[in-house]
Order: sequence, then C-alpha cells, then structure tokens
Amino acid sequence: MPRGINLSDYEKGQITALFNQDLSMREISRKLNRSYTVVRNFIRKREAYGVNNKHGRKRSTSPLTDRRISRLVSNKVVSCSQIKSEMNLTIHPRTVLNIIHRFPHLHYMKMKKKPPLKCKHIEARLNWAHEVIAKRVDWNMVTFSDEKKFNLDGPDGNAYYWHDIRKEKRLFSKRHSGGGSVMVWAAFSAYGKTDICFIDYRMNAEKYQDVLQKYLLPAYEHLGGNGISFVQDNCPVHTAKSTLQWLQRNNVTCLAHPPLSPDLNPMENVWGLLVRRIYCNGRQFQTAQELKASIKEEWGNLSPENLLPFIVSMPRRVAAVICTSGKITKY
Repeated sequence: MPRGINLSDYEKGQITALFNQDLSMREISRKLNRSYTVVRNFIRKREAYGVNNKHGRKRSTSPLTDRRISRLVSNKVVSCSQIKSEMNLTIHPRTVLNIIHRFPHLHYMKMKKKPPLKCKHIEARLNWAHEVIAKRVDWNMVTFSDEKKFNLDGPDGNAYYWHDIRKEKRLFSKRHSGGGSVMVWAAFSAYGKTDICFIDYRMNAEKYQDVLQKYLLPAYEHLGGNGISFVQDNCPVHTAKSTLQWLQRNNVTCLAHPPLSPDLNPMENVWGLLVRRIYCNGRQFQTAQELKASIKEEWGNLSPENLLPFIVSMPRRVAAVICTSGKITKY
C-alpha cells in the first residue's frame, strides 16, 4: 500500500485540540476525513512524527577498513579484486569500488606518457631553467616547432564512450598499423603560425633544411621578425652539423632546448588541441588525403587566441622545473 500524505501543521493542531476535548481517535479521523492510522500515529508519537527512522543497510566495512583501502590504491595500478584478495575482505569487488568513490581525492584517470629521465637529463633541465631566467627570455619572441604523426584510425590510446544499453554497441575500427598515417611539421609563436607541412618522405638533415627553407623563412616576419628565437627538439636531423650551419647562414637564432622535455615545448599542447578537433566524436578517416584535408582545415582554424595561452604558460613551466628539481612537470 502506498503511503498517504503526511499531516499538515494545521491538521496536527486540529488533532491535538480535538484529542484534548476527549474525542476518540476514530471520531477525530471521521471529523478530519483522515485515516485512523495516521491520527493514531501522530497522537502516539507527536514529537517524532514524520521523522524517518530507517537507517538503510548496515555498512559492510568499518571506517578504518575504508581508510586502509584508500591508502592501498593511492597512486597505484590495482584492481578491486586484487584489493579484496590482498586485504582478505569478504565483500564484493563492486563494494570496494563504491568505497573508493567515497574519497574525493581519488580519481580514476589514464596515465600520461612521459619520457624516462636520467640524472644527466634532470640536471640539464634544471640548468636550462636557470639559464632562461638569467637571460630574461621574452617568450613572445620565441617560435616553437615540432613534428607530429596522425593516424587514419585516430589517436593512440583507448577510445571511451558512454554506452546506452538500449542501443547497439559502438566499435572502434582498428586497422593494421592504424590504417596508415600522415607526418606533419609546423611552428608557431605569439604572433602567428607557419603553414602546415606534410612530410611524405623519410626525413634526413637535408630534407629538414628544405622544410625550414620553404615554411619557416617565409613566415619569419609573420612570426615576430628580427630578434625572434627558434626552438626545436634534439632529434638527430635537428642537431646535425649541416642543419646547425644552415641555421647560422640564414641568421636563425636558436634557443637551447633540454633533451627529453616535451613538457617544455608548448607545440606539444598545440598538437593535443589539434588532435581533439580532428578526431572529435570518435572520427576516423579512410584515406590519407581525407586526413590531410582535415588537418589543414583545423590548423587554419587555430586563431592567435587559441595559441597565446600556451606561450603565456612558459614562465610557469620554467618555475615548475625548478620547483620539481628538474623532474617532469604537469605540462
């Protein structure tokens, strides 16, 4: 039987007044057109009327056990079944997951890929940070560059989505070796960006210099003009003797970049922004030409307002390197 509507404050007052006049509970229920049960319940426990005394199911674990579970999973790769087995718990793994969800400081997330740093790399990063601070580098006058590979089937990593059990399951079509890929090169500064360069050949020092000749030099004025510095990573074709000589001949001033430091090149963040736009809604491509067209379109849609925040973040990145004593930062 469904529960009736609770008594209003006015009805409670009427019942109290009639009961004080020595009327029976059945007479009161007839006068007010309310059930005998609701009148009886109110008279028997007037102060506690309307208070829900149900406390739900008894907890299967103690607060102490919950805290032990939270400490066990903290920054670790461990399943709920493993937790249950290791702690000799008699509860269901789903209950373990519910307990973890109660702790606001624990979030289930994918690990970020970071290069392994050796002591010499950490020292180089720290020295670089102190050096750019001492030189008072104007990051608005720095052009950042990088290469990037785009797969036809989408970015590397797992594809997640919210599944509606009323509909067919979505499938991620993963062809052999990603179905093919497209390699690109580009650069940007606080003032603008170069055209996107599609690399359809195996890169060497000579061909890399051709890319700089065709795409970097024509955009030099657009990127900031005289006084700008150029940043590239420490890929062998970038640091080859002939490449360094080419940069010197063409008056391209390079700003040193520490090895294994993608977090200090905001071009990586620009690529991430481009990836989210190109592969939005799980989009995949059938041909390289179709993927190239999308890359070119989305690169052209990137405005200075999209790019400037990455340049503005550079002082914070430098400070983060010093705060972490040269280790990888959150960027």
